[in-house]
Amino acid sequence: MSAYITPPPVMTPPARHRGPGVVIVILIILAVTLVPLIAILAAILFPVFSQAKIAAQRTTSLSNLKQLALAGIMYETDHERLPSAPKWEAKIAPYLGENATSALTFPGKDVPSTYAFYAPVGGIPIAKVKAPESTPLFFESFLPGPSASGNAENFPNRAVWKKGSTPGQFGIAFVDGGAGFQLVGWKLPPEVVR
Repeated sequence: MSAYITPPPVMTPPARHRGPGVVIVILIILAVTLVPLIAILAAILFPVFSQAKIAAQRTTSLSNLKQLALAGIMYETDHERLPSAPKWEAKIAPYLGENATSALTFPGKDVPSTYAFYAPVGGIPIAKVKAPESTPLFFESFLPGPSASGNAENFPNRAVWKKGSTPGQFGIAFVDGGAGFQLVGWKLPPEVVR
């Protein structure tokens, strides 16, 4: 008779079942590390987006002013005088073509404004303007009304100009067709007409 010794059965520990507690702990660890990371990225990116919005408004305003200046010059070519207030928009609208509405609309819905016509040059030929490269024709205006026109007394030099497409500056189109930004308080040429 042969005696076989049977080995005792191997006892294996029962399989560990990971309960929902482990998953919750992992989610908490991820949340604690990812939320601050997302907050840091947001803090870095929000100012960049804000600066991009300001740059886009500035570019759009400058483009609009340039279109207005060119329309004013074309009007002067046909009528032998610059347009004059009131209703200067209606006078130059045919020269703006399909862009009339967008060129007369100030970019940025958060700033109530429009473009204004510089009244002292109204109704005179460009040849009689003393310094067309530094004499305003159109400018960003925060005066009420859709057809604002300005003169030397209410030209941009007040505190309300701090809300323009570029704070502390305002957009301006010159009689010669150029356009750019000037600091608030910029001095007008002393005499407009030769």
